[in-house]
Amino acid sequence: MWYVWDLSILLGALSIAIMLILILRRVLQERRGTANADQRRQLLTALIAFTENRDREALKAAILAVPAGVAINAGFEFLSLLRGAEHDDVLAAFKECGMPARVGRQLERGNVAERIHAAEMLAALDSEDASARLLSALAEDRSREVRIAAAIALSDLGSLPLLDFVLDNIGVAGQRSRRVIELFRRFPRTRFNELAVHA
Repeated sequence: MWYVWDLSILLGALSIAIMLILILRRVLQERRGTANADQRRQLLTALIAFTENRDREALKAAILAVPAGVAINAGFEFLSLLRGAEHDDVLAAFKECGMPARVGRQLERGNVAERIHAAEMLAALDSEDASARLLSALAEDRSREVRIAAAIALSDLGSLPLLDFVLDNIGVAGQRSRRVIELFRRFPRTRFNELAVHA
């Protein structure tokens, strides 16, 4: 009889402890989300100010002041809006802050969505080792979608390997994908003869 009461008290205490842990986790997630939004806003403000005053040191300080994930996401979004000299100057500031290395680590260690985003960002940053990292992702990544994103990024950089190698690694046999269609749309015109072999 006492065993049943002891067990029910133990289960009740355990459920209360689990509930408190879940509440604490939720509060921490909300605070982290708020902090990330504030940091993102600060970085975007610094990026906008840079387009007006060209103070590269202030921009680099703002980039280094936020976590890598926030800098990568906000920076890539902002870079997609810029053209010409402004785009090149912001890109140079990101390179000087070591963003290609951070993005490369994200390509290796992030979740699938982060790795896809990192492949796109590496193509935008166009660093010295971008092609090597993207080739490694194309050949070795466990996710087909990441391999496709790496192939698209390599095509954007003008470093796409032979089509046979690409197709062997992304495994397109019998599968349809909008991303694969995007890869073929970005395929270099000078290499269309490779497509004819696979038509």
